[in-house]
Amino acid sequence: MKGTLLRTGLFLFMAVWVGFSTAWNASYAGQAGKRLQPAPEEKSTETVKAPARSESRKAEGQTEEREPQKQAQKEEPKEKPEQQQSVQKQPDEKQVAQGTKSAREKTEKKADLPVVVYQGPNEKKRVALTFDDGPDRTYTPQVLNILKGEQVPATFFVVGKEVNRNGDVAKRIVSEGHVIANHTWSHLYLPNLPDKRVEGELDRAVQAVKKATGKEMSLMRPPYGAVKGKEERITHIGHRIINWDVDTNDWKPGRTSQQILAAVKGHTVPGSIVLMHSGGGNRSATVQALPEIIRYLKQQGYEFVTVDQLLDVPAYIN
Repeated sequence: MKGTLLRTGLFLFMAVWVGFSTAWNASYAGQAGKRLQPAPEEKSTETVKAPARSESRKAEGQTEEREPQKQAQKEEPKEKPEQQQSVQKQPDEKQVAQGTKSAREKTEKKADLPVVVYQGPNEKKRVALTFDDGPDRTYTPQVLNILKGEQVPATFFVVGKEVNRNGDVAKRIVSEGHVIANHTWSHLYLPNLPDKRVEGELDRAVQAVKKATGKEMSLMRPPYGAVKGKEERITHIGHRIINWDVDTNDWKPGRTSQQILAAVKGHTVPGSIVLMHSGGGNRSATVQALPEIIRYLKQQGYEFVTVDQLLDVPAYIN
């Protein structure tokens, strides 16, 4: 009896175990099937979508590549006119430069001259005679008479106060083909003056000469040749500073005509600027020496020119 019950119990246990195992395996297989099933679907989805993304990116890439090309094509016409405009600007600038040059030709020609000029170019055998401190009523007319007879041009650096007194002589200087230039208003030592006073000395002389002759001077000579510290101010207001390389010292008391002539003979070279005086004291020795000076220089083959001609710069502003 006991054996029968044991066999029956064992049979039931085995049946339950088999049933449980079958159910568990079925459940596990179902779950595993669920986990494995989406994998092919995701792959198929990615396989379908990937070309779409790739085409989209390619299309976007083509759009991005085309846009710079379009922009470049749009910009090319802009660059070409600019290039054409730059090519056209070059002649315009040249034309402007030529126009400026024609208006200020002489001033620009000798931009390389020193601030203070002592001598002109030496390529040609030319000389400039200059006379300071006039015009007076005694010696300046005598000098003019000699120059006229010899047909020699000269440059007169005049004092403004003397021009006020002797305007007719100043006018004669210009009418007979000579150049009139600025020797200040009252012949003061410029380095000791404030800049404003220097400007006033020059401007008053300019106005006096302009009133007497109609000429507005641009060349100037500082009294005593002294200009240290005032060069920039003088050139800034439009004057060119002219000194000399041959000093006859005709201003010294007791100086003879032969000494004056000897100074010219001993120091004149091509391009020289010769200093003499036609006013400011007794200039009888200068008047006496002048014909001999002219004769000697002609014999040496010199051509007489005014300072502006020697330097190739304008003598007047107007």
